Amino acid sequence: AKISPGDMFRGVGYDSGTEVNNQQCDSIPGPACPAGNNADGNGEGFVHIHRGIQSDVPTNTLPNTQNYDWRNPMVQFRVMSA
Repeated sequence: AKISPGDMFRGVGYDSGTEVNNQQCDSIPGPACPAGNNADGNGEGFVHIHRGIQSDVPTNTLPNTQNYDWRNPMVQFRVMSA
């Protein structure tokens, strides 16, 4: 397919499958949970499209949850020139 200026694309976020997806800070990597990233091996064991971080999950322990609630798509970009 031809890509033209003005075309817009969206992309999803991927989960590495290395840690459990319980939405608790001890298993979330990145700036939201500096003490996180406990890759305990209890993840799915394969890369897949991430379900997103969702603020309405009862086990969620993220601070300022509304700032980190995201679902796919994760990125959007527009072609400026081809």
